Amino acid sequence: CGSGLSQKAEEEFSSTHSTLEYDYLNAVNETIRNIVSSGGHIDNARDEVHDALKYLDKYEAVWNGVGILLACLFFLIVVVFVVGSFCGSFGYSREAQPNSRSSVSNCGGRCILGGIFIGVVSSPVLLMTATVSFGLATGVQKLCEDLQPPNYPVLRE
Repeated sequence: CGSGLSQKAEEEFSSTHSTLEYDYLNAVNETIRNIVSSGGHIDNARDEVHDALKYLDKYEAVWNGVGILLACLFFLIVVVFVVGSFCGSFGYSREAQPNSRSSVSNCGGRCILGGIFIGVVSSPVLLMTATVSFGLATGVQKLCEDLQPPNYPVLRE
């Protein structure tokens, strides 16, 4: 009884294994045939991608320029704060009244206020730049996703 059951299980396993192997090989062969038969489509897609990259290369200098401009703006704010802090500390005197402080101390205070002003005025530009770049990236991501949704059997249950 035990050997008959094991023999039956072995036959079932070998038939299932050969069926799965046959189905898998057929699927692979069908995929290869589809790729080979659509060779022209792949070449056309490759040409379109190269054309799009050439088109985007025109804007690379603009993107680099905007990045350098934003970095310089941030660097300017930091430099103004540092200069203001040094001038304010070097020109500060405990005994002097606010209206009789040295011009170095007043320059430090004005530099700090100037840094705050530049930061307040430029922050909407920085925020809009970030918003536009995230918006464009989302659109590009949607274009680059697969045409068929992924098959997640765990999520369907």
